[in-house]
Amino acid sequence: MDTHMRELLTDIKAAVRLGSVESLWIALEGFANLPEISSNAALPERLISNAVLHLGRAIAHPRIAPESLLPLVDEPLAGLRALAAVALADHWRAGQLTDTTALATLGRDPRAEVREALALTLRAADEAALQPLLAAWADDASPRLQAVAVAASPALASESQRALLEPLHNTKDPDIRAALAEALIQRAASHPEDVFDLLIGWAAQPAPPAWVISQTLSASWAAAYAERALDLLEHLTEDPKAIRRVLRSLARHGAEQQVAVRLDNWAAGDHPALQDIAEKMR
Repeated sequence: MDTHMRELLTDIKAAVRLGSVESLWIALEGFANLPEISSNAALPERLISNAVLHLGRAIAHPRIAPESLLPLVDEPLAGLRALAAVALADHWRAGQLTDTTALATLGRDPRAEVREALALTLRAADEAALQPLLAAWADDASPRLQAVAVAASPALASESQRALLEPLHNTKDPDIRAALAEALIQRAASHPEDVFDLLIGWAAQPAPPAWVISQTLSASWAAAYAERALDLLEHLTEDPKAIRRVLRSLARHGAEQQVAVRLDNWAAGDHPALQDIAEKMR
């Protein structure tokens, strides 16, 4: 967090400690006047992690009623709406906001940064409260809100996450697919067996979700389980590009020998699609 952001954080903390909504809005005006916010251009990832999350959590103070923050939900600047997403989600986590209408509105926001801020904040919520909220959002008609539910799902236990992801894994919506893969990558960092259980089941289906599976296996975690990842790829022969992408990623992340051996096996085998992939990769 740079000096200007620290000054803003100090001003916000002073305002909320006093319970002064007017002083808070004055401090937020300083945030809105920052060039990267006032331009309403895409928010850099560093701004979300280094500023929006910190400032939003500071705003979610018990002395500031969540209802007083609701006007931020309709602000034209995405940066302010992202602050609202963090602050209101934190208020909800603390039990100070019971009506989730505003959270759902932010979850349907056209800007990905707003939805990301919401999902990241919800991941810190208690699972018992979070699970029914995410289940309702996953069943919503809005693909954006569904994607937020998926993005927040690593906070859930394995069984709850599986129940949430299972109905959505064959979606064609790019936001939901990207959120699915990212959620699985997050889960794989600590529970790789859970992820493989899901992927094995999906890969065995008549029309497996090749993009989601390949995107998940293209992350660095999969190299430590290269043989299992390579076994999964043999179910994705309808999408050779997806297979080649994972093979290159596995090799890049340290499983080059396992990939080479598997390509030799495919070349010597009797599956035309796998033979063709081996020929093109050697």
